[in-house]
Amino acid sequence: LEETSRKIGLAALKYFIIKVQPKKWMTFNPSESLDMQGQTGPYIQYSYVRIKGILARAEKEGVDLGQAAHYAQLEDAERAIIKTLYTYPELIAEAAQHMDPSLVAGFAYTLAKMYSKMWHDLPVFKAEESAKAFRLELSALVGIVLEDAMRLLGIEMPERM
Repeated sequence: LEETSRKIGLAALKYFIIKVQPKKWMTFNPSESLDMQGQTGPYIQYSYVRIKGILARAEKEGVDLGQAAHYAQLEDAERAIIKTLYTYPELIAEAAQHMDPSLVAGFAYTLAKMYSKMWHDLPVFKAEESAKAFRLELSALVGIVLEDAMRLLGIEMPERM
């Protein structure tokens, strides 16, 4: 509990500062930095932890992820997430070139928000087998990218929240 609290507290502080472009002024607001509905480090951490929980459930239930290859009809939310994931390497290069970590912070928030909307709008465990497997694979990719983006920002991801 103490380690998780440390990670969440540091994420709140670091993300709040990093999300602002380096040349802009900002005032730290502790309560705003912990808002689970806003553009905060803990919001992104929660998305990551949710994904880990979903994947653990899928493993426990023995979901056959091989069925993902048979999923043929992408929903708009899935397509949007795939397009966003595809831009990640280019975004990292741009952030490095401009020495602007706020680009990575904004990307991580956008991806977490998109994932949350997809999870809310599309059934996963009640979907047919190929859709379920595809959405679980997509969830795993989102988790990997969220963890990597936050790692680049110096923010650790907790296993539980």
